[in-house]
Amino acid sequence: MKFVFLVEDHFGRPFFERLFSKKIDEQIVSGKLERVHHAKLNGKITKQIKANIGKVDRIVIIADADGGDPAAKRQNIARFVDNVDSEHVKIVLLDYEIEEWICYSEGIKFDDQKPSNVLKHKRGYEKFRLPEYAEKIDCKKLQDINSFKRFVASLKS
Repeated sequence: MKFVFLVEDHFGRPFFERLFSKKIDEQIVSGKLERVHHAKLNGKITKQIKANIGKVDRIVIIADADGGDPAAKRQNIARFVDNVDSEHVKIVLLDYEIEEWICYSEGIKFDDQKPSNVLKHKRGYEKFRLPEYAEKIDCKKLQDINSFKRFVASLKS
């Protein structure tokens, strides 16, 4: 399968490129990542989806729920997907933000706090360093994490 990822996080683009490459090597996922685009979750995402339909097998939209109501966030995104062939488009919501995977992988508890804030406090984390963490993520520790399971499921046919 060929994939395109649409991510709302600017630093998510290089993060997911590195993570996907690593997961292929570890045989957690298979296929080819054609491209990762930074995407604003507004009407422009519809154009990005339409531009990629037919060129790849699956378009995966990855977005933060920021600890809020995931159903409301999904509904907000889905309204931009309704006008296209949504059979090939999957929406993956992170419970908080991508930094939650780093926390889970490193055994850092964040409770109801924003994971990036906890990482900043405990590790001196800065957002621009997000792509570096893709290499360090231990996916075996993430296999029971709902947001990671949703991500992996979105990559399967």
